[in-house]
Amino acid sequence: MAAEGCPAHFPSLKGVKWAYRWGGTVALTPDRVPHLLEPEPGLICGLGYNGRGVAMSLVMGREMARRALGAAIEELPFPLAPMKPYAFREPQVLGAGLAMRYWRILDQREARRG
Repeated sequence: MAAEGCPAHFPSLKGVKWAYRWGGTVALTPDRVPHLLEPEPGLICGLGYNGRGVAMSLVMGREMARRALGAAIEELPFPLAPMKPYAFREPQVLGAGLAMRYWRILDQREARRG
């Protein structure tokens, strides 16, 4: 699906058609730090980039590859995090959802004026 450029915010992109676009949810961790996990031997996970996923996923991917190739956990720049539940997650998700809706409405109002 091609996506149109956003001329209201970036007039120089008027008429530009994009082959791809990114969208998704932001994964947050309680301590706001990315986590490297090994839930079981041979399974490596990197998550919780806290809104910095584009850059952080590249770094985490490189380090996960190093770990998969045999690097000791002590050699990596990310500590191995334990798997644990996110305390009070539901109220935080609700609050974040309300805040995002509010900011989306403000963005839409600004775009209509622009």
